[in-house]
Amino acid sequence: MQKEKLVSKILVTCACYYKGGVFYHFEESNGTVKLVKGNSSNQKPSNQKPICILGREYYREVVKNYPVDDPKSLSKLLKLEFSNNTNISHIITNKDQGSSLVNVWDFEESGLDKIILLPESFLLGKQLNNGDVLLLSAFEQDVFITNSQKATHSGIANSLISSVSRFTSSVGVSLGKKIDLKEESLVPAFAKGLSLCSIKELLSFSRISVSKSDYPHIFKALGVPSVLVLSLYLMMSSAYVAYQSSQLTTKNASQNEQISLAFSLQDKYSNTYSQLDKLELFTQSQKSKSEVWLVLAMLYEHAEISSLRYQNERFVILGKAAKATDFLSRLSNIPGIYDAKFDFPTRKSKKTESFNISFLIQPEVLGRSEGNG
Repeated sequence: MQKEKLVSKILVTCACYYKGGVFYHFEESNGTVKLVKGNSSNQKPSNQKPICILGREYYREVVKNYPVDDPKSLSKLLKLEFSNNTNISHIITNKDQGSSLVNVWDFEESGLDKIILLPESFLLGKQLNNGDVLLLSAFEQDVFITNSQKATHSGIANSLISSVSRFTSSVGVSLGKKIDLKEESLVPAFAKGLSLCSIKELLSFSRISVSKSDYPHIFKALGVPSVLVLSLYLMMSSAYVAYQSSQLTTKNASQNEQISLAFSLQDKYSNTYSQLDKLELFTQSQKSKSEVWLVLAMLYEHAEISSLRYQNERFVILGKAAKATDFLSRLSNIPGIYDAKFDFPTRKSKKTESFNISFLIQPEVLGRSEGNG
């Protein structure tokens, strides 16, 4: 906790947060650091701070698998792929059995000129255990973040990935523990994540090619305020480590077996639940598609249907009818059919009107209608 408080002071001095097109600065008041929109009158403007924590919408994040685990070969391969592109940062997260996982971030869309750009997903993901999922709800946006094999996976919530279970399924991670993080707890979370970063990891996010002539400028921007804070931290670190060691040795050893058993049961439950969720999603999608033939059976005598397809999670019918609006009305009145609409304006000929109609099916309601009828 003491280390995180010291890191919070570095955030106040050197860092800002860019989210939703707005710069936020870290401001300390009565011993508490908080995020404040805009610039503080007694410190450097936020948009001039050398370190910027970026919101998830301003970078692309992927995890790549390379078929090598030799450090030198992997380093050459990464240099060849990314060359001197300062918009791209990468960290090697795992090397095992002839392959390596590499986290890659592309900041090209941010348009920011900073010495260091830190992805918010990386900082928040540093404090997660394998399989844990953090749901960040802040500044009118939900972001899912998880860790798998020390690699960070994240995504902004949308209509397709609208829940934790769907997010874990999309990235192929077995769900562990869900953690909710609100806007008011964001600063301590950033401080904790930053305190867990190594110097090598932080330098991976540097966006400048450093030469000897640049050292005085970099030291002035980052070194002076950071050294003051870190000096205080070094004086207190020995006492902090001794205290933590004392606390750990006082724990009851008999609890270790119980905790291991609990985690083992949790992993088995999570794996089983994840498999069940995938099967349910698959079964529901297949049932929804098969029910469309019941709908067509009710409508064939009222229109000449020339095409049926499934596109963007909606059924699309192309055809001709004496009056397209009457056909749409008949379709909308069928129980289990909802959000039926013309995708394009109708085209009239001498006796018919051509239409393009899309709709959704609620299989449970449609099935009850057939059973009751």
